[in-house]
Amino acid sequence: MRSLVFFAVLGFGGCQLANPANSNGYEPSRLPVGELTLATWLPAGLDQYRFQATDRQQLADLGINQIEWLQRENIGETTAEEVAMAFASDNGIRMPVYYEAPGFSPYDKLHNWAIRTEVEAEVFETAVRERVIGLRDHWAAAAGFNGYLIGHEDYRARFYEPLGRLVRVLKQEDQWRPAVVVGNIDSYPKSGRFLKAL
Repeated sequence: MRSLVFFAVLGFGGCQLANPANSNGYEPSRLPVGELTLATWLPAGLDQYRFQATDRQQLADLGINQIEWLQRENIGETTAEEVAMAFASDNGIRMPVYYEAPGFSPYDKLHNWAIRTEVEAEVFETAVRERVIGLRDHWAAAAGFNGYLIGHEDYRARFYEPLGRLVRVLKQEDQWRPAVVVGNIDSYPKSGRFLKAL
């Protein structure tokens, strides 16, 4: 009998915790919640490429599950991004790929490629779609391939509308991989509009 009473009390208490306002209209969130992302940026903004064995060991020891790669560099017949992706794939780590629009120099930051490329509004979606398909096909075999790095500290409100258009095309072409932007949420002057666009 003791076990039955104990179960009943826990069950009653659990309902109250799940619905603290005791609202008849309460419904659990339908927002999918996945694994907590523990990520780090790899060396960026350096005047030379660096991703030595000690760097790789330190990353492997951190217990992270995602890395972001920014540095642009050719390494013989490959690129720094391809080296980082191989490391991520071999170590069970995810990595979003850099969405680099045509015409960017290797030293451009990520600032809103949607505006920097200056494509006409009527060809915007076609241009985005071609790039997404190209990236998806290029990285499809990489186990670490996890989304698209599409923005970096793009705080100005004029970036929100193209960001939203970009994300809509990504959702149509590759709905299972996320769009990733980097920035301090407190720095967005209209953070609600930004989050809605993203």
